[in-house]
Amino acid sequence: MKKLNSTLMSALIIFSLLTSCTEDEPQIKITSFSFNTASVEVVEGTSVNLNDHLTIEGEDAGKAEVVFSSSNEEIVTVDGLTLSAIGVGEAVITATETNTDQSATIEVTVIAANVAVTGVSLDQESIELVIGGTQQLTATIAPENASEKGLIWSVEFPSTGKKNEDDPTLIATVSEEGLVTAISPGEVNVVVKTKDGDFTASTNVVVSGIPVTGVTLDSETADLKVGGTLQLVATIVPESATEKGLSWSVDFPSESKIGEVAPTDIATVSETGLVTAISAGNIVVTATTTDGNHTASVHITITNVAVTSITLDQSNVSVNIGETIQMSATIAPENATNKNITWAMGLVPVDPFGQARTEISAPVATNYATIDENGLITGVSECTSCGLIVTATSEDGSIEAFTSVKVLYVPVTSITLAPSSFTVNAGETQQMTPTILPVNASNKNISWTIETSSANCRTAISAPTYATVDENGLVTGQIDPGCYDLTVVATSADGPTGSTDFDVVQLVTGLTINTAAGGPVTGDLQLNYCLSGTYQLGITVSPGNASNDTVSWSVEDDSVVTIDGTGKLTYNTALPDGTYTTQIMAAANDGSGIATTITVVLTKDCAG
Repeated sequence: MKKLNSTLMSALIIFSLLTSCTEDEPQIKITSFSFNTASVEVVEGTSVNLNDHLTIEGEDAGKAEVVFSSSNEEIVTVDGLTLSAIGVGEAVITATETNTDQSATIEVTVIAANVAVTGVSLDQESIELVIGGTQQLTATIAPENASEKGLIWSVEFPSTGKKNEDDPTLIATVSEEGLVTAISPGEVNVVVKTKDGDFTASTNVVVSGIPVTGVTLDSETADLKVGGTLQLVATIVPESATEKGLSWSVDFPSESKIGEVAPTDIATVSETGLVTAISAGNIVVTATTTDGNHTASVHITITNVAVTSITLDQSNVSVNIGETIQMSATIAPENATNKNITWAMGLVPVDPFGQARTEISAPVATNYATIDENGLITGVSECTSCGLIVTATSEDGSIEAFTSVKVLYVPVTSITLAPSSFTVNAGETQQMTPTILPVNASNKNISWTIETSSANCRTAISAPTYATVDENGLVTGQIDPGCYDLTVVATSADGPTGSTDFDVVQLVTGLTINTAAGGPVTGDLQLNYCLSGTYQLGITVSPGNASNDTVSWSVEDDSVVTIDGTGKLTYNTALPDGTYTTQIMAAANDGSGIATTITVVLTKDCAG
């Protein structure tokens, strides 16, 4: 590989001129001819040695003849091997090896030298704007060819006009391009600052507004009903006024103030001028401009809306004893001021259903049905032709509406008890739950009894006390009835009954293991045997009338002794002589969980 230098270049050119006239041009062998980079960046006013970027390889690399050319000599020029950057822009340098016609190119980008900013100015020293107006300011940076032309725009108060903590952008704003927009009356400075060097220039901006000269309302007088509304519309003069803010207020006319009542008890007005009538009276609504305190008022007279009719949602009402029916009244007109009504239950001389009225001495309507302040009717006692009537009366004008009422008696048709059958332990209880039909029966009171039958017994027992039941249907077991059948019975005042068969069980409360002689085992049971033998244990069950007096026997170690279901012990004769201990347990079979144990000590001594 060979790099070309200026001395070599000159020698090659001279040699070529001298020999071209005397002999044939020799064949040059160059295998590679290229720039070692595709592009290069050069600062304007500087130069580059192209020899640093050109690579020539081959047997005759030293004989290479190279010519350079520039695609734009206003940007870069080449003198020998020196490239000079004379302007900002881009150009392509082409290198040609004349013997082989090989060529290579390199892109050259010339960038401007860093030129510092020396100052900035604005095209206007001061401007005047009205609210909403705009003005474009133009900034000029010096020198014109400064490298960094970035600007920062801001708004500030003049040094003599700062307003405590106020924001100057509430008066005017400026965009990133220098467009000033007037917001509200006042004075500010728009300041531009260069990013390079922090040079500044400013323009004084004065913003003025259009004052309000008056205000009018779309009405001078108005009439409203209680609950009604009226939207007032205010017109500010002139239409182009800057500040169009309004405040609204309610007051009494000077000639009609009402004691301690506030005017807002008569009507209210919203921030948008919507008047709402609350009660009857006269008021004045006033609109006041924020700019100049100009006012306009409207006199409003408010009257009540009277009730004209009441309609009940039901007629010829029938209600069962103990049940309720909700009455509802519709007031007309819908916007009536006072919609309160009172409800009453009364008797009329003639049956409303067209039947002869039952004569009742000193009748009282509430003996048959009541109605509360909300119109809820409750049936009390039967009244199918006693002339019962409901009256709804308005507080406003005593408008009335009527409907007739019957109170019906609903008899019980059936009683079903749950559980349908059961067993109760002596001394314990079982709660019975009756289901009475129909569910709206008027009288759901029932009486409870226990009944017995001696059909399966040889002899009858008078008034046996095997179980009791209280007025709430709680059954308590007393004594196992043996062969007697027990039934709990619920009887309605209307006649129908319901019943459930049950049994009383006497549980075991104690067990005692007895010896073969019949006495209770006290302490350890000592037994001695040799070759063979058994031993019979006995059992005493408490109480003596336990419904199930059977027990189950078990032994702790059946390699010593076994026990059968009757309590008979059988010894293990295969054991060697010695003493063995185990435990015997008897457990009640009636589910009471009662059990007892004894310790048995067995001695086998066949040698003695």
